[in-house]
Formats: sequence, C-alpha cells, structure tokens
Amino acid sequence: MVKNELTCKFGNIDNIIFHYTVIKESDKRLNIIVYCVNIENLPMLKKEKYNGETFIKVNLIQNYIVSYLSDYIQEKDYFFAFRYKRNIYFLLVNSNNLVANRVIKVNKNLNGYTEEFVRFLEDYKEEYNYINKIYTLDMNLLNAELNNFIVVKLKELSNRDFLSYVILKG
Repeated sequence: MVKNELTCKFGNIDNIIFHYTVIKESDKRLNIIVYCVNIENLPMLKKEKYNGETFIKVNLIQNYIVSYLSDYIQEKDYFFAFRYKRNIYFLLVNSNNLVANRVIKVNKNLNGYTEEFVRFLEDYKEEYNYINKIYTLDMNLLNAELNNFIVVKLKELSNRDFLSYVILKG
C-alpha cells in the first residue's frame, strides 16, 4: 500500500528508499509516517554498490536527534532547529514523531537561516497552531516573528556522545 502511494506521488520510485511507521490504527483508518530518501544523487547508497545485497537500515539523522533529545525535551509537540556539520535542520515533531523537516546548506556566515525557519513555520502554522515551543541546538534564532513562541536553547551536544548513541541504536 505504501509503495503504491509513493509510486502515485513520485512516479518512478527506483531511486527512492523508504521506511514507514504506523502512528495510529483503527478499524477504518491507518495513520502512518513515511520517511523516504531519493538516492539518485547519493552514490554511496546506490544499489549496485552492494553487489546485490540489501540495506539493513538507512535512518535519518533527524530521527536519531529526536530520539536522543527525548530525555531532555518533555513536550511531545514542538519545533526544533539545529546545526550539524554543514547543514541546518528544521524539524516539526508531533507526538514524539518527526512529521516534517527541511534541510539547508550552511553558508560561511550563516545568513538567512532564521528567515528560512520562519517560512518553515508558516508552512505548518494552520495545522499545528497549538505548538508554541521551539528548541534550538548550536544556533540562535532571532526574529520578531518568533515572539509568539517560547524559544529554548539546549545545551551543546557532544558529538562523541551522540555518535555513541547512534551506534548503539543501530
């Protein structure tokens, strides 16, 4: 069913790898979150690189970070912005599930990312208007349009601790 929906949405899914999680199930309805990645421009994930073997797992750093920080963040619904290596990530977390994200490349002086985050919030403000908290990690968000939110800056993340967590989680 998920594969058919992805085919309808993207057409050819030969370069799409995906995973889904059931978040709510009833007699008449199934709510799922689908995580998918287009590997066309990611040569290290091309199928032919593995001599016909299949992937055990490809997980997004966004999922690991949400899981890792769940011990520190008490809310189940929030926005989150963080910088990791050369990217800035904007996340929407609902019921402790990553439901939306945007990734932007970091430029040398970090210009424009706050405005990009405001656009990200705009995309989801109607459906998630009850969320009033934004967590940040390794970055500052300064914008008058964020005055309606409580912005919480988390303590710095140890790359070593986070990498150990990712390895243990598999």
